[in-house]
Amino acid sequence: MNSQLAGLLDGLFDWLSDAFTTYIIDPIVTFVTYLFGALFYGLQLGMFYVIDAVQMVVRKVAGLPAYNLNGERTFNYIDADGVEQTGDLALYFFSHPTTQAVFISILVAAVILLFIATFIAVLKTEFDTKNSNAKGPIIGSALKSIFYFALVPVVSYLGVIVANIVLQTLDSATSRGASSFSSQIFTAAAYNSNRARDDPEFAREVYESGLIPGVANITWDGEGGQAQAQIADLIDTAFRSNLYAVGADANTSVTVNTVGSIGLGTRDYSFQTFDVRDYALVFEYYNTLKYNYLIGYVAGITILFLLLQLLIGVIRRVFELAILFVVSPAVVALMPLDGGEKFKTWKDAFIKRVFSAYGPIIGLNLVFMILEVLQTVRLF
Repeated sequence: MNSQLAGLLDGLFDWLSDAFTTYIIDPIVTFVTYLFGALFYGLQLGMFYVIDAVQMVVRKVAGLPAYNLNGERTFNYIDADGVEQTGDLALYFFSHPTTQAVFISILVAAVILLFIATFIAVLKTEFDTKNSNAKGPIIGSALKSIFYFALVPVVSYLGVIVANIVLQTLDSATSRGASSFSSQIFTAAAYNSNRARDDPEFAREVYESGLIPGVANITWDGEGGQAQAQIADLIDTAFRSNLYAVGADANTSVTVNTVGSIGLGTRDYSFQTFDVRDYALVFEYYNTLKYNYLIGYVAGITILFLLLQLLIGVIRRVFELAILFVVSPAVVALMPLDGGEKFKTWKDAFIKRVFSAYGPIIGLNLVFMILEVLQTVRLF
């Protein structure tokens, strides 16, 4: 009898313990977990919004697509007529009526300046008793200047166009299809927090849901199999590139049973793309307590600081290119007088500014790639 009572009491204690854990402890732990996740990731999210805004302006000014949505490149900027344009913003300055009017005015003045410079150079040779053939190079420089009046504007246009095509190609190759710097920071910092990497049951749920692009091409091979790692990589790719969920497009949504924003219960949640700024969706696929906030915050602050500097640089670059383009006829007109030294200086300055956006933009893309690779390294 005593043993039956003891067993009954043990069973009752186990039931109470399980009920206490299930209905009190687990909800509290879940609530606290998501509360801290929402707090720390919320701060990261605010940083993402600022970074994306600055990056959008930088990319538009530099002649790059503002962002990449589901693998589709977007236009760069909208001109005064409301038409979306592609290419370097400097080209818009080159072709603007105001710039062209100033260019033509300076060109007319440069033609007059060329005759004056040629006359002065020839006059100087009259006093140069050591070089009786000095007039030939001067006449040659004058003829070259006339040719350059037509050649320099064309080469300037083509140079900026070719440089922009090369920049877009390099950016596309090094960004690995990322939609933004914020998505690259997220991918680098969230590698270890991807739930599919540590939880085979969740990986199978993702596999069965079929929402992640590319998951249909995978054959599930059980816990710890290759499919689990592939699914985790596909999740990272979906958030990095802001891909549409399978079955969703610009006009439809799909539903996922995601944890509520305060961590209590579940609810149906509709979405279109895997956006790192969608915190409820991030909570579904990532454990925000395992998110590497050191990388996230340090990289975010550093990138934001660099982007602000880069923003000033690319804006100054556009103005400097426009000014160099406008004054080019005056520089060309001086060739008979200085043997083309001023034009060489102009040419070096123009080329330097055309390619000045390469280093910072490509360098930032490579930094993100290295950060993501470092997440996979295990030293101990």
